[in-house]
Amino acid sequence: MWRLRRVRTHLAALGAADPEPELEPHPDQTPPSGRQLRVGALTGSGFGAAVLGVDIAGLAAAAERSETVEAVRGALAAHQLLVLEGGASMEQIRAVHVCAHRALGCEPMIPPADSAGGGGVQALDRAANDSGNLDFATFPGFSESAVFGRSDAVDWGGLRGFVAPSSDLAGPRHQFHHDIAMGERAGPLPPVVSLYCAEAPKRGGGAIPLPTGGEIRYAAGSTLYASARRALELAPPALAKRARRMVCCNRNVFVTSAPGTPEEERYPKMAPSGCRPASPPSAADLQHAAQVRKEKLAADNDGNHLGGDEFDRSRVSLVQTGADGSSHLLVNTLELDHLEEGGVELSWEESMSFLEALMERGTQPEEILVHSWRPGQLCLWDNRSVWHSTTPQHAYTGLPEAEGRRLMARTLLPSPSWQPSTVAADAQEPE
Repeated sequence: MWRLRRVRTHLAALGAADPEPELEPHPDQTPPSGRQLRVGALTGSGFGAAVLGVDIAGLAAAAERSETVEAVRGALAAHQLLVLEGGASMEQIRAVHVCAHRALGCEPMIPPADSAGGGGVQALDRAANDSGNLDFATFPGFSESAVFGRSDAVDWGGLRGFVAPSSDLAGPRHQFHHDIAMGERAGPLPPVVSLYCAEAPKRGGGAIPLPTGGEIRYAAGSTLYASARRALELAPPALAKRARRMVCCNRNVFVTSAPGTPEEERYPKMAPSGCRPASPPSAADLQHAAQVRKEKLAADNDGNHLGGDEFDRSRVSLVQTGADGSSHLLVNTLELDHLEEGGVELSWEESMSFLEALMERGTQPEEILVHSWRPGQLCLWDNRSVWHSTTPQHAYTGLPEAEGRRLMARTLLPSPSWQPSTVAADAQEPE
C-alpha cells in the first residue's frame, strides 16, 4: 500500500479543477494543461509522490508539450520519484520516459535499430539465455526496456517464454544502488529509470532486520527506494564534510561470481545495512568479471545502442551538485574499489565503513519508500539522486506460480548530457 500523505501541493493542480486528492485516477482524465502536476507525497519528508488526476496514457499523450515537460520537471525536482497508474503500452512508457529526460535537461538516445523500426539490438546480449529464460531480455522495437520477474508463461510485447529471477538478486538482503556503470570505459548514463508492473504477487512478504535495531517490512515483490540527497542532508556534519573531499575510485568491471560458484561463496553478500558488500570480491570473482566485460565490449563494438564506451568514470566525485544547487551522493558500492580523500587512498574496509555510516540515516525505515506494486503502475525516478533495491525474492518465488507471478519491465535510456563530476566537491568550491 502507498503511504500517501493526503496533502495538496501546488506542484499539484491539473487545469482549473482541483478536486480532493484520490489514489485512483479519474476515469475522464485529461492531460496536464498547466505547468504543475497534482501530486500526493508518499513519505513524511516529501521523497516520492503519487501523480493524481492523470494516468500514464494521459501524460504520454501530452509528453511533447513544453508545459508537460515543465510540470514533470517541477515534480521531479521536489520529489525525485513519481508513481503513475492506469496501465501502459511500450510506446506510452517510452513517451513518458523521453518527457522525464527532457524535464531533467537530458536529451535521451533512442536506440537506432528501434527508430528505424527494427529491434535487432536485442540479439546482442539481452535475448533469452541458453535455458530459454527471458530474464532481462529486451522488448522487440523497444530495446531500452527489459523484462524480469517470475512467470512460467510470458506473452508480452513480442516476448514469449518464461522468466525466472536472477540468482544474483536472490539473497536475503537488500542492496541500494543506482543503475549506472562505472570504470574507465563506459557508455552514457541513464538519468531516468522506470519500472512498470504488469503482474504482482497476490500475497506474501517479510521483514529485513537492520543493524540499528529496526526492520524494513515489505510485501512480496516490493521495491525499496532511498534518496541520496536526503542521506547527505541527514548525515552527521563531520561525515558530510569529509564526503565532500572524496572521490570514488571505481573498478572497470561489475563483479559477480562465475556460474557454478557455491552459494555460500557467491559475490556479493550484502552487509545487514544493505549499503555495502560484507566482504570484497575474490580474485576468481574479479577474473570472471573481467572476462564478462571483455566479451561485452566485443559485442558492443558490433553496435551497442547504449552509445559505446567512450566515457571514463574510473574516478567520480562522491558528492555531486545538480543544476538547481542541491547536492547528493553518487556511489555504487558494488563497483567501488576504494575511496580517495584529499588525494589519500583509503583501504577497501575503511571506504565501505565510511560509506555505511554516511548512508545509514538516509536508509532507515522512516526515510525510505517501500513500494508495494499493483499491476498497471509505473514508477520513474531521477537515477542521479535515488538509490533503489530489490526485496528478498523468496517472498514470492516460494509461492505457487498463480499467486507468486511477478512481471516487470525496467526502462532506461542513456543520455550523453549527464556526466558526473570527477573532481571532489570541495575542490569545486571557491575558498
